[in-house]
Amino acid sequence: MNNTIKYKYAKDHNQKIIEISTINKHDRNNSQYYCISCGKELIARLGENNQHHFAHKSSADNISCNNETYLHELAKIKIKEKFEKSDSFIIRLKEHVICSSVKTCEFSSGTNACYDTQEKTVNLKSYYNVCTTEKQIENFRADILLENSTRPIKPLLIEICVTHPCSEEKINSKLPIIEIPINSADDIKEIEKNAEVKGKTYNIPPKDVYKPLEINYPLQKYALFSSGKYHYKDCYKTTCKKIAIPQYEQALLEISVYNQYFDNNYFFLFAKSLGYNIRSCFICQHYKDDQGYFNYHLCMRYKKNNTPREPHFLYAYRCPYYTINRNLYQRYQSSVIESHIKIIKNDTESFNKLNHESLYLQHVDNILKKSIETLTKYFKNQKLSIHIENEDINLAEHYDSSKYSKENDWVYCLKLYHSEQAQRYPLFIYCIEENYNYEKLRTSTKSIYIKVNGTDSIILFFHNNEINLYKCKTCFFHNIHLKASTKANVEQRDIVFSTYLESNNEELHFPNNYKENILSLLEKEFTLKTIFIEDYDHKRLNLKTLFNRCIISEINGVKMLELYNDQPYSAVYIQPCFNNEDPQKQIPTIVLRLDTKEKWKETTYQDCPLIVQGKNGEFYKIMNLFTD
Repeated sequence: MNNTIKYKYAKDHNQKIIEISTINKHDRNNSQYYCISCGKELIARLGENNQHHFAHKSSADNISCNNETYLHELAKIKIKEKFEKSDSFIIRLKEHVICSSVKTCEFSSGTNACYDTQEKTVNLKSYYNVCTTEKQIENFRADILLENSTRPIKPLLIEICVTHPCSEEKINSKLPIIEIPINSADDIKEIEKNAEVKGKTYNIPPKDVYKPLEINYPLQKYALFSSGKYHYKDCYKTTCKKIAIPQYEQALLEISVYNQYFDNNYFFLFAKSLGYNIRSCFICQHYKDDQGYFNYHLCMRYKKNNTPREPHFLYAYRCPYYTINRNLYQRYQSSVIESHIKIIKNDTESFNKLNHESLYLQHVDNILKKSIETLTKYFKNQKLSIHIENEDINLAEHYDSSKYSKENDWVYCLKLYHSEQAQRYPLFIYCIEENYNYEKLRTSTKSIYIKVNGTDSIILFFHNNEINLYKCKTCFFHNIHLKASTKANVEQRDIVFSTYLESNNEELHFPNNYKENILSLLEKEFTLKTIFIEDYDHKRLNLKTLFNRCIISEINGVKMLELYNDQPYSAVYIQPCFNNEDPQKQIPTIVLRLDTKEKWKETTYQDCPLIVQGKNGEFYKIMNLFTD
C-alpha cells in the first residue's frame, strides 16, 4: 500500500497557488484543489491531530504523482512570482579586487598576486525585466530565463536542482547560470521570505575592480648582528604596508627579500656588497657542504693546513686561507634582483668597527672554560672516571685535589693530585681547541687531551649522570696504563706513570685464524638475530632494520663482514681489529676492538652483540645511519 503524499501547496480552480495554512474548512467545502505535479484533484486535510496538508483524493493517484516534480514545478512558480512582484532579487557574486596601486607599488607582483576575492550583492532586477519559465535558449530549455527587453544583456538561466544538478552540456555552453538547490517546500518558503536568493553560479566570471588593498605577503627576512651571528626566516608573513617595519631591535643590518630565490649565502654576499666587512666559511672557496649520502660539511684545508675540520662561523675572521667562492659569487650576481630587496636597517660603520677575530677568541675561551669547569665539578662530586683496558677507574679514588688554569688562548688544564701523597704523579687533563696541536703539550707526565669544538663536546662522555673519559677521535691518553697492585689479595688497580707503549705483538696472544672465527660468529649472529651499535650520544641502532643480508668479503686485502641491502643504504662493513691495528677508514666501517680476555663479548643488548663507540668499537663514515 502506497504512503499518502502530503503537500503544503496546491492550485485552485483559477490556477492560483494556495498554501494549506491559508484555508479553513469553509474554503475546503466550497473550493476544489489540484496537484501542482500531476494535476489530479486534491483534498485539504484539516484535522485536529495531524499537520494540515493536501492529499490526493484518490489513493491511486499517489502512484502517478512525483514529489520531485512537485518541488521542481512549485519552485519555478514561486521564484517567478518573487521576481515579478519584488523590487529586488538579490544574489551574491564574486568580484576580483585588484590593488589600485598595482602599477606603482614597489612591492607589486602584478594583477595575479596583488588581488583579493570578495563577495558583492547584485540586484538582478537592475539588469533584467522579463522572467519566463520553460523557455528555449540555444539548444537548451531553461527552468527560468531572465532577459532584458530594452538592453543587450546576455540572458541568465535559473535552474532548479531537486535531485538532478545542471548537465555538463548546459554548464559547458558558457551560458550564465544560477543553480538553486531545493530539498523541501521549506526551502521554497525561505526563498519567498528572504531578499537574497542563494545558489551556485556557473559561467559568471568575477568582475575586476580596483580598490586600495593591504596584501598578505610571504617574505624572507634576514638580519645581521654585532656578534657576527645572523638570523633568517624563510617564510615570514606580513602585509605589503608592513614590509619596511623593523623586526629585529638589535640588528645592524635587516632586509626583506621578495619574489626571488635567496639564501643565507646570498645574504652574506649582499651584505658584502653594502660594504660590510663580513666573513663566513659558508661562502669560502675551501668550504664543502655535501648533502649526499654522508651529509657532512667541512673545510677542505683541514688536513693540509691544520684548519678546523668543521669550523665555527667566527673562525673565518682569522683564517689566512679565506677566499670568497668565485662560482657562488657569479651565481649571486646573475640571479639576484636587488630591486626586490628592501633594506630596513643598515649600519655598516658600527659593524666594521668590531674586532670579530677577538670575538672568536672569546668564543673559544668560553667553551674551553665551561668544559674544564664541568670536569672539575664532576671530579669534586666523585663522578669523573676514565675507561682504559675495559676498566672504569674513578679518579676520586686516586686524587683528592684539583685546580685548573688557562695555559694559553687555546688550552685550559685541570690538574688532579693527591695532597698527602707527594710521590703520586699528578694527572693533567687538557681541554684544547679542536685545531690546536696537542703534541706541543706532551711531556713525561700522565695526561689526557680532549679536543673541544663546542659546549656539547663534554656531553659525549656523559653516562648515567657521570663523566667517563675514553679513547676516541676527540680524546687522547698519554702515559696512562693499568698495572696490577703488588699487594696480595687486592684486586684494585692503580693508574701509574709509565712510558710503556702497547705491544706491537699483541696478536701473538690470539690463534692464527682468530679473526676468521670472529667474522663467522658475527655472520651467524646477524643472520639468526641481529647486531646493535651505539654511538657517543648513547643512541642505539639495530642494524637489521637497515640491512638484511651479510657476507664475509675482502676489501683492500682485509676480510670484513659486509652488511648490505637494496636501496636506500650503501653497504657497511664490520672489521675486527687488534688494538695496535689501523682500521679501514675510507669506507663505511664499524670497528670491533678485540682484547685478549674477549670482554667485548660481554657487551650485549637483548642477547645480541653490541658494539659501543669508544668502548669496544669505532665508527667511520656511518654517522648518517643514526640520523636517517
